[in-house]
Amino acid sequence: MKNTLSNVGIGAVRLLEALSASADFNPVLKSVAGGALHFAKLVEDYHSDKKAWVQLAEHVRKNVALIAQSIASQPVDPLRLGKDLDELNRELIRMCSSIAQKRHQGTMKRVVAFIKDPKKIEDMQKGFDRTIQLFHLGADISIGQDVAKILEDIEKNTATLETVAHGVQRSMHIATLTRFPYAQGATWNPDHMCHPNTRVPILDEIMQWLEDFQGNRGKRIFCLTGAPGAGKSAIAHSISKMCADKGWLATAFFFSREDVTRAPMLFSTIVCDLAARFASFQNSVCQAIEDDPSLSAASSGRIFNGLIAPFSDRFPQDKPIVIVLDALDEGFTSEILGVLGKEFGSLPGAFQLFITSREIEGIYPLLNSDLVHHRIFNHHSALELQDTLAVAQTRLEDVAVVKGLKDWPTEEVVKSVMEKSQGLMIWIVTVCQYLQQVPFPKKDLQALLERKVHDDQGAEDKMNELYAMILLGFPWRNKGLIKGFEKVMGMIIGSKVPLTVDAMISLDSTMGPSDDVQSILKMLKPLLLPSGDGRPIQVLHQSLHDLLADRAHAKQEWKLFSVDEEVQNQRLALLCLQVINNELSENIPGTGYTYGKETGVPKVADHLIPEHLKYACRFWVDHLISDKKPSEETTQALQEFFSNKFTLWLELTACIGPIINLNPLITWINDTVPNLKHNLFTWKVVNAWRLITYNLVHENRRNEALTAAELSCMLVSDYSDKDDVLKENHAAALMALSWAQSQMGKRVEALQNAGESHTIFGELAEKDPEKFNPSLAGVLDSLANRLSYMGLREDALQASRHAVGMYKVLVENNPASFNPNLARALDHLANMLSDMELREEALQTSRDAVGMYKVLAEKNPTSFKPNLATAFRNLANRLSSMGLREEALHASRDAVGMCKELAEKNPASFNPDLAKALENLGLTLSDMGLREEALQASGDAVGMYKELAEKNAASFNPDLARALDNLANRLSSMGLREEALQACRDAVSMYKVLAEKNPAPFNPDLAIALDNLAIRFSDMRLKEEALQTSRDAVGMYKVLAEKDTEKFNPDLAMALQNLAVMLSSMGLREEALQTSRDAVGMFEVLAEKNPASFNPNLARALQNLAVMLSSMGLREEALQSSRDAVSMYKVLAEKNPASFNPDLARSLDNLGTKLSNMGLREEALQTCRDALGMYKELAEKNPASFNPDLARVLYNIANTLAENNLMDESLETSRKTIQMCRELAGSNQNALLQYLAGSLYNYSISLSEIGMKVDALEAAKEAFAIQDVLVIKYPNNLIFQEDLAKTQKHLSYLEGK
Repeated sequence: MKNTLSNVGIGAVRLLEALSASADFNPVLKSVAGGALHFAKLVEDYHSDKKAWVQLAEHVRKNVALIAQSIASQPVDPLRLGKDLDELNRELIRMCSSIAQKRHQGTMKRVVAFIKDPKKIEDMQKGFDRTIQLFHLGADISIGQDVAKILEDIEKNTATLETVAHGVQRSMHIATLTRFPYAQGATWNPDHMCHPNTRVPILDEIMQWLEDFQGNRGKRIFCLTGAPGAGKSAIAHSISKMCADKGWLATAFFFSREDVTRAPMLFSTIVCDLAARFASFQNSVCQAIEDDPSLSAASSGRIFNGLIAPFSDRFPQDKPIVIVLDALDEGFTSEILGVLGKEFGSLPGAFQLFITSREIEGIYPLLNSDLVHHRIFNHHSALELQDTLAVAQTRLEDVAVVKGLKDWPTEEVVKSVMEKSQGLMIWIVTVCQYLQQVPFPKKDLQALLERKVHDDQGAEDKMNELYAMILLGFPWRNKGLIKGFEKVMGMIIGSKVPLTVDAMISLDSTMGPSDDVQSILKMLKPLLLPSGDGRPIQVLHQSLHDLLADRAHAKQEWKLFSVDEEVQNQRLALLCLQVINNELSENIPGTGYTYGKETGVPKVADHLIPEHLKYACRFWVDHLISDKKPSEETTQALQEFFSNKFTLWLELTACIGPIINLNPLITWINDTVPNLKHNLFTWKVVNAWRLITYNLVHENRRNEALTAAELSCMLVSDYSDKDDVLKENHAAALMALSWAQSQMGKRVEALQNAGESHTIFGELAEKDPEKFNPSLAGVLDSLANRLSYMGLREDALQASRHAVGMYKVLVENNPASFNPNLARALDHLANMLSDMELREEALQTSRDAVGMYKVLAEKNPTSFKPNLATAFRNLANRLSSMGLREEALHASRDAVGMCKELAEKNPASFNPDLAKALENLGLTLSDMGLREEALQASGDAVGMYKELAEKNAASFNPDLARALDNLANRLSSMGLREEALQACRDAVSMYKVLAEKNPAPFNPDLAIALDNLAIRFSDMRLKEEALQTSRDAVGMYKVLAEKDTEKFNPDLAMALQNLAVMLSSMGLREEALQTSRDAVGMFEVLAEKNPASFNPNLARALQNLAVMLSSMGLREEALQSSRDAVSMYKVLAEKNPASFNPDLARSLDNLGTKLSNMGLREEALQTCRDALGMYKELAEKNPASFNPDLARVLYNIANTLAENNLMDESLETSRKTIQMCRELAGSNQNALLQYLAGSLYNYSISLSEIGMKVDALEAAKEAFAIQDVLVIKYPNNLIFQEDLAKTQKHLSYLEGK
């Protein structure tokens, strides 16, 4: 009985199919969705009669679909989400692999394994359920929802499915954008809009201007300027709301002088808001950030030109796209003004900018721009003055409620307040807040209204007079008040971001107890924004900040309440340093990891670090560099900080946010307190920056790592030739910088700094070899890698040999300390030797490295298992290059197993190693003829590299290009030729970009990729493209071989061999023959010097030469060349049958054809039978890989039997061939349908020749039907078109047409 899916299951399948099929989707989630579907498919194919398996499959699909729905509908933590998806993906891979491994077992074995062991199903479901618990499905989506209903709705409603799929994609993109700085709290607020039915004319004017974006005559920016307190911000909030209602608003950004962190995040916030609204822009910008992670920390101009301008064509142009910026005067920089006033005009016309600002000198460059429509807001005009009437009425009524006043305010009072305000909304708000605090509000208001003012009093003066009146009413004779006001208001004005009361008191304990501070704040309440529920304390308006910090100093009676910002910076700098010195210790979470075993940066919950300590760590530098005359107490605190707390501060800062760039501090010390340079330029500070470089790279925070490494080098003080300590620190810092640069793809700079480090350590080692030889050996080892990356392989080998030699000496004296270093250096040396084609020495060196790591890993698996896994991977490569394929496969499997184990525990660190191990496993499996498994491994490697390259293109694009090139070979071997061609094209495209930027290391890779692409073109019968690409590859190799004959002659010989095939296919047979002879000649020279390495290549070249000779009619010479190839393969197969029996079988098959061509039919038949016997043995061990070859040999034997007039045996062999092809084509449509059709065609020909035309016609019709399907499916495949035409002609003959 066939099991069927419920509606719930169908809904899950549809959602998973939508996610899996999406082209531009998160790779891990795509893999998860595809994994769930693949698992169900495996179950269906092999266990459709077992109900428990089908139920498990539906359970998997349903829960993965629910996870997708949860991601789409809930906010996600990107760090947790990424790790959890990785874990789920790995679990699904394990489940699929567990079933897939049974595919090659016999029926009885599968029945025993899956029917007699129900615990397998139970264990598999438990493992899966443990993984999905990571997503908290019960808490996130099950409460209050019917899970079945969700998925049934998806099944019934395509729109629901699309919504969920798009929601998932959006959620994943948001996870990417969370790496981008975003100004929280800087957006518009409906509570701050204009009072209802006020400011109508100016709002209408602005909205009409924005709507008429196509008729603004080149004006793109509406800039509204006016007096402080006139209500510009309220207008900005209202315009934001109105634009949002019309669907015009892209983003609204409100600057604030009270929060200095906002302004630097202007353009990154704009990008995030644009991405949240426009899906096409979101896709593009997320990809750009993944390709270049440095954009996440870029300047305003670079963000605009790197992320906004290039993708501005992604936006609709049928309506305005409005960006609102408020209070530009409180946060502008020259760079921001430059982008707005000049580059904003490069965006499409739909982009409109609305700005409010005070008209100050600094923004004149923007106001004078041709892009700007400048409008001055006249707040005291009759029309605008009338608007204040409604505001006055509402605010005074609030006062009446608070104070219990009846029949108040009267109409006359309201009118008087309106007139007195002169249109300044902030004046009314401040007055009313003041009235709520005084005991006799009516009397105080009357006194205020009766105060005389000058007729020409401006807005600033008016607000200053009001603030001063309120402040002067405080009991200033109370010395406690003076001291309390100075400290509380001083911190409010001086802090870089608003602080809560608790944080203020914790930062400055001399403020007194909380009750005293609250008393001061209560008195100040008319001048502050509401701050209940633990909200930070902020002044009511920027105009108050200006009075206290600036204008109050100019008037004697106001000096009582003036705030000296310079003094406050001095005070806060000292307070921050004291908090750090007194409270920061190794007991604080997020400290002590750079000198421990921690490899990354620990995650610390926000609530574990007190607000005042976070503030001190984040802003002490900002306050200090504003202190032009630091006190002795401050300098002493700074000295203590550098001596005792610097490393802890750096560690904690890295945990709670981006690291602080100390370049401004360095400048400040040089200019202000140069005598403190010796505190900053110390080995302790240098080493702190150096060590945290490695932790930051481990967390993929490569931009910050590079900054840290640069600071480490910058802070090395000048030293004399005799100062070995600073020399050593400088050299170590240079190595950290070299490593950080190599991680960012800066290979030239990385090599230069490694070279300088080597020079310094070399000088030190000459003076004191016992002390500095270990460091010199380490630098040589790293320098070898940098040289290798640049393609300087001889220099790399020399440096690597030197490093190994030094470590061997060190090991003799202290094996416990230096055995790990020697093992690592040996592993690197093996790679360098292999690059120079010194394969035997490379193999032995690699074996030595593995042997050492085995011993080390036995004693300390945690520390040395990763190194052992890498060493196994490299050993597999060395073994494979020597033809020791079985041993290579064993080593490669060991490497993958170990890397999987490591990556499960720490994917961020070991996924790159796992990807590399899988890639190598694909190669070794292919060498052993295990093609399906090889394709799976190569595909997995490409998938992992794509994910890694999305996060760090500079580091992983080279690996992705190489993996794609290898995947193309695996696809081709399975007959998936179109897919192989596309993968190869992608690899070549990537290598061209890499080689253009850095030709030395990547030209060899490009040449290899071109050579492979030529083969892929040839497979698709794109002969002209194949020939030209092959010529390009040969041309590149000739240039490379001129510079380094020993290194590139083997590659040139191989490329010539491939070119010969391309030339022959184009009918250029003479040139093909000569090229083939050249290839054989080169391989003969190479094999004479190194037979172990190059005899396999020579045998293959001889085999190809036989084909070229045969095509020229030189049959005797062709036969001899084919015999020579067989002889060589026989010798190779005797020594290593597992590796070379497939090659020997193939060469015997080819020799049989040559013998037949010479009329030596009996010998030809015997040779074909020998090939058949070998392929039967190979197919018994590995049917998936060798059954296609077995079918081909059967076909050749059928022809040879016919030539020997053994017709009955020939026809019987043909029937076996067709039967085999049917079975193979059924399990692999793309690979063998073409071959089945060809076999049917040949069978039809044979039948027609012996008069069996009815059977011949039936076979021809079947061949034609198969070929017709292939041509429809692959319309660009010339091979299928030619085969179809040939069969059609034969079919017409049989039908008598």
